[in-house]
Amino acid sequence: MLSLWGLLKVILLVTNAVAILNRKRFLKRFESDVPDLSLRHQILNFLLAAQYLRAPLIPVNILGCVIESRCREQRGFSCRALRVLVAAVAARPVVDGLHNQVLLEYTVLPVEVLDLKTSLLIPPLLAITYVVIGGLLPAESRRIVGDGVVRDVALGDRARAIVAVLSTAAIIRLSVFAATLPQATALGLLVAAALAQWLALDASIASLALALVVAVAGPVAEIPFMTAGCWHYLAPDYFPAGPVGLSSLTGPCYFAVTTDAIALARWFGVKDPRRTS
Repeated sequence: MLSLWGLLKVILLVTNAVAILNRKRFLKRFESDVPDLSLRHQILNFLLAAQYLRAPLIPVNILGCVIESRCREQRGFSCRALRVLVAAVAARPVVDGLHNQVLLEYTVLPVEVLDLKTSLLIPPLLAITYVVIGGLLPAESRRIVGDGVVRDVALGDRARAIVAVLSTAAIIRLSVFAATLPQATALGLLVAAALAQWLALDASIASLALALVVAVAGPVAEIPFMTAGCWHYLAPDYFPAGPVGLSSLTGPCYFAVTTDAIALARWFGVKDPRRTS
């Protein structure tokens, strides 16, 4: 029986096969200057759009190889944990769609369902993000900062993860409302919400440090994709200036996503290799 992880690998392999099709040698013969709505034309548009996935597929394939090798070796990380964590990310574009109703616009592989706007680029990028900041970086943050906590959190791992997902969705939804407020007010509102989420669900110094780093590094990591024309913010208000400018509201959202990813990883059983015998 095909498992969910097996299905994800099949999808990745098929996507690889489609993305490497040569436009000049293969796809060019099927192109036409006259647009139509036929199934053949729609399939051709999909194959052409898949060419944009070549760059994102490189880290996704590397990630898949790492996860598969980890699972076979059964060392360091829980095999089930990494697989479920990657599979869970498949639903995250829904939350991404909430965030992008008024803040940004996708130009590569855009998808719009009801009032939710996202892109086919998002699932693989989120998979990498969640595995890295939820499964890999927390251990390094604890090693550097220590295991100190501000308060004890009584919630179990499952309840904490569920509340983290829901509260992250709420914070991202709040960013849509905050976009209508003055910049300082909007930023303060989102920062307060993200900090309250961390204090209620995690409260560890290591997670706080990691979330602060991701809040700064996350938006900056978007710049290459915006430079490549994958998406752009509708009202950029800080570094860098010009068409690839960022929105200040994304930082707190990345902070919340970090708390979310750590909670999911903890629930799915991702363990620090240094703490396993």
